Amino acid sequence: MADIEKAVELGIEKGVKQALIQMSTFASNTLSRVEIVQHLKNTRSYIFSKQFDDALTDYQVDWWPNKAKDSFPNTNDAEIDTCQNFVSEMLDYFKSGEVNVITSKKQRKSQVKVISVQSIPDPLASEKMTLARRFPDSLFYDGLKKKSPTAITMLGEVKGGGIDEFPLNEVGQLVDGLKRLMDIQPFRTKSIGFLTDGRRFLFLRCERRETYFHFDHSSIFEDKTGWQVKTNIIKSVFVLNIYVGFFNLFNNIIMFLFIDFVWSDDFESIRTWLCSYKHCEL
Repeated sequence: MADIEKAVELGIEKGVKQALIQMSTFASNTLSRVEIVQHLKNTRSYIFSKQFDDALTDYQVDWWPNKAKDSFPNTNDAEIDTCQNFVSEMLDYFKSGEVNVITSKKQRKSQVKVISVQSIPDPLASEKMTLARRFPDSLFYDGLKKKSPTAITMLGEVKGGGIDEFPLNEVGQLVDGLKRLMDIQPFRTKSIGFLTDGRRFLFLRCERRETYFHFDHSSIFEDKTGWQVKTNIIKSVFVLNIYVGFFNLFNNIIMFLFIDFVWSDDFESIRTWLCSYKHCEL
């Protein structure tokens, strides 16, 4: 018993120490974005997650917005003049909550149909100060008429064209944005963001742990593949963690074990699904 108590004590001390270090890192006015990300990497609070990467790959859609471009910015294109305009133009297809898409079926001709989306983008977010005195390039909201910070479902940053990985200073900008979003929405346990130049996509998942924030990142998705992942996120609202707290309180479920990457358009199905796992142990 003494060994167990000592182990728990050491674990708590380690968690508190990591939390204090991370808090001072984010609060620092002298550290650059590169230094912040490097610190997170050194403490293994920023790592590649195959589980996250596989989940994104599995959720690629098989359709494309009708009449949308399928050619992408070049590797040397400028952020504002080309890449931001391209991304805003693509997001404009989704802003009404419905989008006409072309879907490919095996052994059939392409079909045009209407897709409803739940996470509504603001194509002009980069022109507005909407997140803790910042101007994120892309913001998505839980509904057509919801524009408050508490209704933000996802955010993204647009960068100039490049090759392979995004620089750490650009990653640091997204890390800072996700951390601010989690501060504004204290009920959430996880949030997703992305970096893109219109051709490459890097997705980050920020997780609120007991004493600090942890960041998982994906591999680089390129060209149409990245948009196919992203449009599925737009289509289905990532289950907001306010539901997690609600069911934790009344059903004694440790929600975050089950809600890692769940999509649903129907709150009742979420409730039924979660309750069915009430006595499940992972």
